Amino acid sequence: MAFVQLTDPHLFESKKRQAQDGENRAAFKACVAKINDLNSTLQLTNRSGFQFVAVTGDLGIEELDPTNRVAQWQDAITTVADLIHPSTITNWLFVPGNNDLETENPDTIWKYHRFLGELKTRLLGLGIQQVTDLCPPGDNLSHAVAATYQVGPYCFLGFNDASFKSNDSGKDARRFQAAQLDCVAQVAQRLTNQWIGIFYHIPDIENPFWASDASPDALHQLRWEKGMAGDPRLNSAWTVAADVRLAWDQVVTNSNVKALMAGHFHSAQREVYRNFSWMKEQGYESVAADNRKLFVCPPIACKYQNDSELQARGFRTYTIDNNGRISSDIVWYGFRNDSDIPAAARRSDR
Repeated sequence: MAFVQLTDPHLFESKKRQAQDGENRAAFKACVAKINDLNSTLQLTNRSGFQFVAVTGDLGIEELDPTNRVAQWQDAITTVADLIHPSTITNWLFVPGNNDLETENPDTIWKYHRFLGELKTRLLGLGIQQVTDLCPPGDNLSHAVAATYQVGPYCFLGFNDASFKSNDSGKDARRFQAAQLDCVAQVAQRLTNQWIGIFYHIPDIENPFWASDASPDALHQLRWEKGMAGDPRLNSAWTVAADVRLAWDQVVTNSNVKALMAGHFHSAQREVYRNFSWMKEQGYESVAADNRKLFVCPPIACKYQNDSELQARGFRTYTIDNNGRISSDIVWYGFRNDSDIPAAARRSDR
């Protein structure tokens, strides 16, 4: 079977990057058109084509207000529906990202739930796409549970780690700790299937920004925040309490978990998404050399990449063979391979 992952379209950017909305929407539209082309080709081979598209967070709805700016909210629903509607893939799955929460606060997940609910209704009215929230509301709209999506023997779970960056704040990591532990527990309770893939937003590994681009002052501040949180991973994209990371590591090392699929990064360096040889900090279970499970998808959005001649934007396609082995390819936005780019603008894998 085969499927597609898109991530980080950032369709409704904050005021400081609002000028990028048009470019991000154009990129989303182009990616959907390219996926349609690939789907047509795949259908000639396996007849069924891609089973679904999974969007792993950051539609960028954090500043939308469904109560006080209703027209803007409805326009946003229309924007996303119009971008998805041309897709020939019927099933679209979603998990939230940190830019789908207000100030990365887990209690504001209600806005994501409401947005997806209204998007689902809109697309159902158009008669083609089915929207599935892989982190649907639990006992109330401000709570989320892990949902499953089954395709034959393959079980896909949503993991709500949208708050796990915690604003790079030790104080917020402590404040969000109980909610984050619940998010991990929601996944841990659903690991009975023998083949499980997990979609989530923020990869539980080193952040490439902290690994290579951050200033000494920024790194010093981060170290202090990590220490306040009790987080042993100093360069991690997560800032969480140690027990949150320990609970997640137990999920990652479960033998039933075969694949982890995340997004979140906006590095213009393509090797960040191809492999993990750039990482300086060791000990992350999801990329352990003897049992590597993590795939990181490049973003759709141009965020932090506008000044780069060679950008790293696009999507991933996945194939699971008859033995349950998963493989993945990256399709770069612009649909140009590195060989098409002048050598001076390229940077080889490390």
